[in-house]
Amino acid sequence: MPPLLEAKNIFLRTSGNPRREILKDINLLMEEGKLILLRGPSGSGKTKIVQVLSGRLKPSSGKVFFDGDDLYRLAGGRLRTFRARCGFAFEEGVCISSLSVYGNLFEILRIIGIPPKVAFDRIMHVLKLCSLISARDILPENLSSGEKKLFRLALALIKEPEIFLIDFNLCSEPLSLEIVRILRAIASRGAAVLATASECGRRDFPGDVYMDIQNGEIR
Repeated sequence: MPPLLEAKNIFLRTSGNPRREILKDINLLMEEGKLILLRGPSGSGKTKIVQVLSGRLKPSSGKVFFDGDDLYRLAGGRLRTFRARCGFAFEEGVCISSLSVYGNLFEILRIIGIPPKVAFDRIMHVLKLCSLISARDILPENLSSGEKKLFRLALALIKEPEIFLIDFNLCSEPLSLEIVRILRAIASRGAAVLATASECGRRDFPGDVYMDIQNGEIR
């Protein structure tokens, strides 16, 4: 079975003079049921890789393939399919500030046409998975810092994505370990998952694939 998302020979360069290489010959596969942990220090290129894989940053050269198609050539229905099948969680998320945690999740499902009864069951499942049941009626601005990160995770998970990209720079602390537990659960159900992490040991985060990046190169 082909990978859901594949990066081949990705280079990313600055436009200045002299030009600087930010990413250098990046190759990776995102496969069903696999959790990839992309590890490296701040500034190593982890976020740029996530941006390239998510279709937000076109590489200078190389290709990203979604189900065998060139991601940066997708248009119309195929592009909508990619966006529908992917979930993205970043340090800074976008939400409706006037709606509660539950209200934000419900609005996403309303927009994509999920019936209210089905939406309720799915929202409660995601809230439980992300340990946010007690925060369901709270406005996003009133959440704790840890709850805000879990809320951004829930916003990305509510569509039940097949491909999930998370750029939280996970580290050896309880909240990151809780997030990895959630990511493992998602991968065990067949999703292809990639998460960024600081330099840490394999015992800290039980992933399927470990990739270390330094100065824009995967080693």
